[in-house]
Amino acid sequence: MDHETQHLLESETTSQIEQSAPTTDQQLVPEKEGTLKVSQGIFNLVNTIIGSGFLTLPYNLMLNGWLGGTIEMTAFCILTALSCFQLIDISTETHCYQYYAIARRLFQSQSWGIVISLIMMIQTGGSLISYSIVIQQNFFWWTRENDFLYIQLTLWAFMLLIIFPLASLQKLDFLHWTSYITIFVVVYITGVTVYYFFSDSFDAQPPVIYHMDMKSLTSLPLFQNAFCCHYQIANIYRDLKNKTPQKMRKIVVTNVSIVYTLYAIVALFGYFTFTSDLRSNLLDVFAHYAGQKWYLHAANIAMLFCMASHYPLPCFGLRRTIESLFWKDTDAPKLYRILIALTIIVIATLVGSFVKEIHSVLDYTSSLAGSCVVFIFPALFSYKLWRERGGKLRLCGAIGGLITGGFVMVMGLVSTIVGQVNAK
Repeated sequence: MDHETQHLLESETTSQIEQSAPTTDQQLVPEKEGTLKVSQGIFNLVNTIIGSGFLTLPYNLMLNGWLGGTIEMTAFCILTALSCFQLIDISTETHCYQYYAIARRLFQSQSWGIVISLIMMIQTGGSLISYSIVIQQNFFWWTRENDFLYIQLTLWAFMLLIIFPLASLQKLDFLHWTSYITIFVVVYITGVTVYYFFSDSFDAQPPVIYHMDMKSLTSLPLFQNAFCCHYQIANIYRDLKNKTPQKMRKIVVTNVSIVYTLYAIVALFGYFTFTSDLRSNLLDVFAHYAGQKWYLHAANIAMLFCMASHYPLPCFGLRRTIESLFWKDTDAPKLYRILIALTIIVIATLVGSFVKEIHSVLDYTSSLAGSCVVFIFPALFSYKLWRERGGKLRLCGAIGGLITGGFVMVMGLVSTIVGQVNAK
């Protein structure tokens, strides 16, 4: 599995940056046959899509009511899957397998590479900051206010002594085992949520079926972030053995079915357990309300292992994106590679150490950058492809994607800003 994983770990804007964008189909170089099996593709895509976003799901239901939130979660599941289908169609027609290469092929413009690089940096940076918040909050055995300093020191030690050496490596292909850890942790936390719901009593407020106000709209970017895997779709498609659009769509459908099932269990059981007492990190809620229970300690420790193994992957991608702006098709010198990785980790940890809630970061980064990655860029690519080759479904998908992405971007950002202003 090392060969497949090495490809999947490369940054969206750099892994195939050396490919020149062909202007016609006749100029395309014959593609190498992939070696990734369907089961491996499903496994890697599940690992890609699941991150800190799944911890926010019960909080999202609190903002919308359990029925309203479930409907919204289902809608995002379907819409993001359709957006993945767009990318499959685009890659099939253009024979390009990264956003950067697709943009060069369709728009014939170098500036698109810079725009996409910046958008990816914002999206990835937000994810890294949210991971820092999760890591900090999972040192929950220090729960007293006067232990804040020790939590901060432990966070920095964790980031600099464990995360930094991994993130500064030139290649991360040996970390293919992180997929196993991530999925195990998510399944375990799901089981813990269900077990706590049935075995413990918590005096929570009655559940709300439906709720809508300005604050409810802040869940839009959070749901979008929870289903974001689009930067990896084309990579998996490229490496798929005997690839066909039908086979890749099967991977997407299976992936969203698995993820949606896990998400629905965590969201509903987490919400009905705590209702209005939720925060945007479910494990942090357990730490404050459930007391010192061994299986909750185990969940927090497991999440730390998950973050230690998962954090270097997006950090690696962000580092390679920054390197590509200065060194183009060559690797950065070792000293600069280490300095860039250190700078990324220090900035993400510094911001994360002063932010108390995951949603405070993801509301902004997912609204601004996530909307582009998930909906707007695929819609623009589809529109450009429709101009070249026609197809009513492509045009409908492009219009729908632009409307959805624009709505999430504007409403998510406006509601977040209004909420911050009203909170002061």
